Amino acid sequence: MAALLSKFPLKERLLLSYYHYLQRLQQKVPKALRRSYDLVRDLQRQNCGVSIKDGQIQFTSEINGQDRTFELDLYSSDPGIFKQVFLEAEYHALVKLCQNAGFSPERMIDAGANIGLVSIYLTAFFPNMEVVALEPNARNRSLLKHHLTRNKLTNVKVKPVGLWSHATQLCADDTFRGGQDASFRLREAQSGEKGTLETKDIAAIMKEQAWPQIDFLKIDIEGGETAVFGPKANLNWLTKTRMLAIEIHDEFNCRDHIEGLLRDYGFQLDHSGELTLAWQ
Repeated sequence: MAALLSKFPLKERLLLSYYHYLQRLQQKVPKALRRSYDLVRDLQRQNCGVSIKDGQIQFTSEINGQDRTFELDLYSSDPGIFKQVFLEAEYHALVKLCQNAGFSPERMIDAGANIGLVSIYLTAFFPNMEVVALEPNARNRSLLKHHLTRNKLTNVKVKPVGLWSHATQLCADDTFRGGQDASFRLREAQSGEKGTLETKDIAAIMKEQAWPQIDFLKIDIEGGETAVFGPKANLNWLTKTRMLAIEIHDEFNCRDHIEGLLRDYGFQLDHSGELTLAWQ
């Protein structure tokens, strides 16, 4: 580095030295902590009262004229997800589609519900909507239930299962995207391996709930969409689904296949942030 800096005049050399060491210092700050800092800064700009206690960011945020209380782990993916859902409003395009059509959704499946942020966001606009939230990860599911209780949301039913193309037993894959809490992924058990997590397909959930159709289907299951739309799947439920929001993970090279299937079933497509939106 010294040899490189020696080529610059003294003033610029000092500035570049400062820049170099600042970069090295920034790399020592964990990415999760940087996300938490960014969120707290953004919330303060919106005049939200924020406190940090027992390793959690605690605050109340207004959505559609209603206060919602949150507790997000400081060293987790939670702050980044909150920013996507609430501050960047990735799912608001679904709300606008419903409002423009004069349609009030009654039934939603939140597959990959994580800590419940999407369900909390959408029920602020559609308070009478019945939600089935699927979350197989115990840590995420505990925070999901906590948020529902804190915000007195009784119309969200939590199920400890993953969404798949058929009923089977799966194993957790902790290698996907570094094993972050927001990247909890399931995979089918290999020969001789015992699965530890239960799955359901969409048709089974609809039958359990006695639903004639799904108004919202949200899918963010870290690559599991390759199975949900895969060769073993019975996709008849697509004829009974009005709107979808899917995060398609391009690591699995399935975007063209899934979006092509949706078009074949008569859906119109658009994109909002990382989401593929489909409606008919």
